[in-house]
Amino acid sequence: MLALREERMSLLQDDFSYIRDDIDNNPDKDVDRVFGPHGNVYRLLSTEKEVAKEMAVDLLAPDQLDKLLDKLDELRKINHPNLAKIIMFGTNSRLLLIKVPAYANSLHNEMRKCQRDKRKIPLQEALGILRQVGKALEHLHTSHDGESPTPHYNLKPSNIMFDSSKEHVFVTDFGIHCRYWKTAAVSTNKGSQYVAPEVDMDDGGEAYTFSSDMWSLGVIAYELLTGRLLYKESYSITDLSDLYNQELITLIESLLDKDPAKRPTAKQFLTMLDNSCLSPPYNRIDSILASLKKEVQALQKEVALLKEENYASVKERAKLERRLSDLEARSKSE
Repeated sequence: MLALREERMSLLQDDFSYIRDDIDNNPDKDVDRVFGPHGNVYRLLSTEKEVAKEMAVDLLAPDQLDKLLDKLDELRKINHPNLAKIIMFGTNSRLLLIKVPAYANSLHNEMRKCQRDKRKIPLQEALGILRQVGKALEHLHTSHDGESPTPHYNLKPSNIMFDSSKEHVFVTDFGIHCRYWKTAAVSTNKGSQYVAPEVDMDDGGEAYTFSSDMWSLGVIAYELLTGRLLYKESYSITDLSDLYNQELITLIESLLDKDPAKRPTAKQFLTMLDNSCLSPPYNRIDSILASLKKEVQALQKEVALLKEENYASVKERAKLERRLSDLEARSKSE
């Protein structure tokens, strides 16, 4: 058994060295974003389509490191259009390097930009994001061939990425956060508004369940629809009642239920989301905006007609003035 572990660690050391060389040989290796408290992200020399995430594992006990590596082996087999793929990984027992695809932007950056510009992400786009994240969670929470179900453990906007078109969503950093780090670094997320109230980060996230992911999704949904952060100590979603239909409000309320057992599963969430989109008024603001748009279009037509009439009257006046001038000239000549 020990020999097998040594052989495995030797192979992972080779993979680590391969990725490390790819990083170190790139003169522009730093990426302008950080995945979290456990490490950094680096560009690779060999390709612009992938990056390497570096994480410290020196504080993990050997059995914890083995469990983490087993989990990474399992996660590498996951193939879903809304889950970021783990391309390869390696370790030298002090650091872990994970090679993953490079993405254009994160939901965190997009939402902060909207807040600075004092606007919200359009409703259709927001619901499309939630639907894709829901599909990613449904896959993670379900058993598949060679895959056991797993919570995400750290669902938040900075772990939701976009491709360059901003239409395709990828959930990253899933399945390994917190569970294998029972250190002080883990407590940095204790006050995060995305962590479910039943989860005590000081115990390494042992109480984390699939329902905890659904709470995190509810917080993200609230933030997407209102443009404001939600704090679990004191929050109210009554401010949504004038904006959205009851089905959508009920869905968010169920995600943010303090009782984990009462929250919907990822599959139930997708069904409820689709039903909320079928029930009018899908968004009461949409109907108001549509009415205002019609009024604006009518006013624009009136303005255009007035401009035409004014142009016609000016043209007619100029014609009369020219005729008068001609008559005056003729009268003088006669």
